[in-house]
Amino acid sequence: AAGALEKLDPGLRIGSWGQLQEWKEDLDDPENKHRHISHLFALHPGNQINIATEPQYLEAAKVSLNARGDGGTGWAQAWKVNMWARLHDGNRAHKVLSEQLQQSTLPNLWDNHPPFQIDGNFGATAGIAEMLLQSHNQELHILPALPASWPQGSVQGLKARGNLTVDLAWQEQRLQQMTLLAGSSGKLQLRLVSPDSYSLVEVEGGKKVALNKTNNLLEFNAEQGKSYRLTVNKN
Repeated sequence: AAGALEKLDPGLRIGSWGQLQEWKEDLDDPENKHRHISHLFALHPGNQINIATEPQYLEAAKVSLNARGDGGTGWAQAWKVNMWARLHDGNRAHKVLSEQLQQSTLPNLWDNHPPFQIDGNFGATAGIAEMLLQSHNQELHILPALPASWPQGSVQGLKARGNLTVDLAWQEQRLQQMTLLAGSSGKLQLRLVSPDSYSLVEVEGGKKVALNKTNNLLEFNAEQGKSYRLTVNKN
């Protein structure tokens, strides 16, 4: 079985023009604008491509996305919103999202396949969430793909892997405050874009929580059922 799996899955490969290969052989056409981008599964919704440790595959995925273009049906554009969010390019994700709403969304806000395909609605919503919070590779990445057109804002009730519920507020493109409800106990790692320092307290009782910095990540131990508030101390 292991030998058969190796034949079926040759692993990630970078092709002759820098693309992430769609096929086992290097057959990709740089002029192909087809809306399907299933070969980028390793980027999203998978997590085989780690932005922190595998920049070569990240760049190859970007080459493939650029070659396919930003167009397509509504559901195809929704996929691209998520992909650009995973690439931490909030401005490009916002561009594709805007074009999806303008070109592939009906007056009643249904996704226009045509005539209708709900994947575009669900996918666009997922893409917006992915721009604000990512939770893969055992870490929470806060505001990883915030576009310039959203300089301030807030969001409540985002769900993250690990049974977490997250509220965020930001100003001038930087996190101001985060509240996190832990549905399960365990170690949490937070990755933030801004270089500020932070403090963490339990919401109920105001008890200060130890917050360690390890490998550019903020780390602490969460307890099931407790809420934590992270606040920013600007440097």
